[in-house]
Amino acid sequence: MVDYSYYTDEYSGTLVKEQDFSFFSKKAMKIIQDNCNRELCECDYTDDVKYVACELIDYLFVNNKTIDKNLSSVSVDGVSESYNSTDDIKRGKKDILNGLPQELTRYL
Repeated sequence: MVDYSYYTDEYSGTLVKEQDFSFFSKKAMKIIQDNCNRELCECDYTDDVKYVACELIDYLFVNNKTIDKNLSSVSVDGVSESYNSTDDIKRGKKDILNGLPQELTRYL
C-alpha cells in the first residue's frame, strides 16, 4: 500500500493534501486490485506499483468532479465548466494502469 510519505517524498506528489490522501489512496488501490483480478499481497507492492498508485491518486483527485457528477457542460453568467466524458476517464485510467509491472498485468 502507498502512504502519504511515499507520495510526497518518493513520487514528489503535491496535488493531494494529507487529510484527503487516505480517500484517494483507497480508491486507487481498489482500482489496481480490481484490474489485476487477484488478491495482491504485500510483496506485490513494489516501487513500480506504488508509483502507478500515486499517478492514479493524482488522476482521481483531478477528475473527482467528473467521476462523481459526469457533467459534460455548464455555463452560468459567463462561468463555464465541462468535464471529460466517461470514455475519456476510462481511457485515462487504462493509460495509467498500463504502467503496472508485467507480473501484475498478466492477470488482466
